[in-house]
Amino acid sequence: MPDLPDERHAYTARADLTHRIDVRAELGRKRAALRAHVSQQGGGGPRTVALLLRLPGPMARVVLGHEWSREVGAVSGDPLLGDLLVPARPGVGEGGSVAAARGTPPPASPSARR
Repeated sequence: MPDLPDERHAYTARADLTHRIDVRAELGRKRAALRAHVSQQGGGGPRTVALLLRLPGPMARVVLGHEWSREVGAVSGDPLLGDLLVPARPGVGEGGSVAAARGTPPPASPSARR
């Protein structure tokens, strides 16, 4: 078996992620985009793209059905945000949008507590 590259620093740590996007509805387009990366499919050694393109439909939905992202300057939350247009940083965007995107109600304003 050929030597594999050191991948320990190739990915973002789970604790640093801020978004998890469901892309299962676009799986056909995602697979087409992977097929377009011809240089990543050959070369005689193990190629991740070639392996991913051979996955049967149900397994491809599990493996390729979500994409994760990290918003620079933001703190990861649980659950992760499901919309890249919703900022994870406090004070960015409309008030309460982060909480709503995570499925939690926004904090009550001081006037609402009276």
